[in-house]
Amino acid sequence: MAAPHHPYRRLSDHLILTADALLLTVLAGAVLIMVKNLANIPAARIDPMDAFLITMTLASMVGATASWLFHRRLVGLRGLGMLAVGLVVAAPALVGAHAVIIRTSISSPGAEIALLIAAQVLGLAVLLPPLVAGMADLFQPKERRFDPGSIARLAGLIALVGLIALRFLPETQVDPAAAHVNAMLGLSTIAGALGVGIADAILYFSDGRARQRASAETAPPETA
Repeated sequence: MAAPHHPYRRLSDHLILTADALLLTVLAGAVLIMVKNLANIPAARIDPMDAFLITMTLASMVGATASWLFHRRLVGLRGLGMLAVGLVVAAPALVGAHAVIIRTSISSPGAEIALLIAAQVLGLAVLLPPLVAGMADLFQPKERRFDPGSIARLAGLIALVGLIALRFLPETQVDPAAAHVNAMLGLSTIAGALGVGIADAILYFSDGRARQRASAETAPPETA
């Protein structure tokens, strides 16, 4: 995908990449959970919560990779290397955040609920910029029509915002067991978006330096 030249469109393009990573992570998580349940994975000796965390971590990687390939496939192997760096940072961040919540729950149940709520509020905050970009991307002025892909993206983002605000947050306050599942869903979704966000930032600054070097090499020499 060629990078748009208008500054706002560049920002919109980055946010749309993140939005698709969010939605594709949720979709990948649903598919992987169905496959895990149908195949009766894992064995009984593995804690179900750990199995769910592993599943959602894999989903975040799948969602991030699918979004990257759709939007940045023309970058090639160099871009995949940047995505790998982003995922190496993002996936441990998900696991680490969950570990902090688990450790806190042992010593302070009150703080545990606060952290679970904070994780979901963070997910809600991450969703808002892509949601705004999705609204702005809904209408294609040159084609004078609404883009079907943008409509599907916006509907998915609105559904996620509604799910967090109207179900996950109220449920967290009354059901700690469900709250852990909801928090892991939110953290894994953020991890997928974080992975592509880091990769996109690396790509953006790398291309910027390359353009600066090219400009310096082609600039005429200064005369005394």
